[in-house]
Amino acid sequence: MSETTTGKIAQIIGPVIDVVFEREEDLPNIYNALTVERDNGETLVLECQQDIGENTIRAIAMDATDGLSRGMKVVNTGKPIAMPIGCLLYTSPSPRDRTRSRMPSSA
Repeated sequence: MSETTTGKIAQIIGPVIDVVFEREEDLPNIYNALTVERDNGETLVLECQQDIGENTIRAIAMDATDGLSRGMKVVNTGKPIAMPIGCLLYTSPSPRDRTRSRMPSSA
């Protein structure tokens, strides 16, 4: 999915957050990064883990969920979480992993 879509928080249980989207086409792919802007302006990153039906996904928060509430806007970034490491960018699995290991290229 190349364009960003938005949903709303439906349920929060500790680090687990259920997000509902308007249409099935708006659902993020598994492992996509989602973002929520807190009231203080900070951004919380979530990772989509499961499609639980009825246009709802289950995500895991990468930080504390204190201060979040139902109905808050969630943005699908359309790509997985990526971490800068020095001048490189780490994504898993890295394309170089396929050439340096016995991992099949179709994985």
